[in-house]
Amino acid sequence: MSGAFQWGMMLTEQNLGDLVDIRILIEVECAGQAAAARKPDTGATLTQLTGQMSEVWNQPKEFMRLDNHFHETIAAATNNPLYLSLSKTIQSLVGVWYPQTFQLDRTKAATLDEHFAIAAAIQANDEQAARQAMRQHIERAGERLSRIVDRSKMPTPKSPSEDLIA
Repeated sequence: MSGAFQWGMMLTEQNLGDLVDIRILIEVECAGQAAAARKPDTGATLTQLTGQMSEVWNQPKEFMRLDNHFHETIAAATNNPLYLSLSKTIQSLVGVWYPQTFQLDRTKAATLDEHFAIAAAIQANDEQAARQAMRQHIERAGERLSRIVDRSKMPTPKSPSEDLIA
């Protein structure tokens, strides 16, 4: 079992904050550096990836693959191979819980809106806006995941037949 999978399986509200914190530290910086790099293709590629995500709305594996590629494209635009490596690790952690959040249409819609905002800021070479858009995306994604974790702690309702047996 991979370390990312093991860590993801024990993801709780206590260490969910750790995941959000590390994503903010790494991915917000990557977004700012990607905007500063002024590579003309990066913003266009990110917009294209987000558009492709909207086309595979009901295909969880492809949506997730494109989502991962979106974040890895940003990390690659920094020209720092460590950022790319860390981004891949982070995305593998996010991917462990992704199937639970994917089923919610509002999650997919929010992800697309947030990705388009990040892509636009990077395309405009606006470091501050790119950082802000990425921070908002990560914080909101963390809130969405936190709601899923909270729901998983709720007791399963008993069926009427269980009351008769007891």
